[in-house]
Amino acid sequence: MKGDSGPYLQYTYARLFSILRKAEQENYELRITNYELLNHELELKLIKRLLMVPDTVLESSEKIIPQHLVLYLYELSNDANRFYESVRVLDDEDNNKRMTRLVLISTVSAVLKTGLNLLGIEVLERV
Repeated sequence: MKGDSGPYLQYTYARLFSILRKAEQENYELRITNYELLNHELELKLIKRLLMVPDTVLESSEKIIPQHLVLYLYELSNDANRFYESVRVLDDEDNNKRMTRLVLISTVSAVLKTGLNLLGIEVLERV
């Protein structure tokens, strides 16, 4: 599941979705308490990448070049996977930080899902 491929993007979405599913089972809330809590290097990288989505989608659609969107989703997936491997979201004892990180994960997964749908690729909620 490595490399710039549809299955890699689907796998990333499923990984993020699994965190959200576990959070729902444990009745964690998805709400932001303070954006400043997102100060980990990998969190900031994800936020910066998310800020690029409107321009990427616009450029990809105006020029009718889906590769721009594919590359963006691949880079977002790389950042999300690094975050997933390095930051223990559900194990964080700081409830406010955990909730804020869950919102970040939810946002990334929503962007991945939308991007994949734009490319005609179905998302998988489980791998």
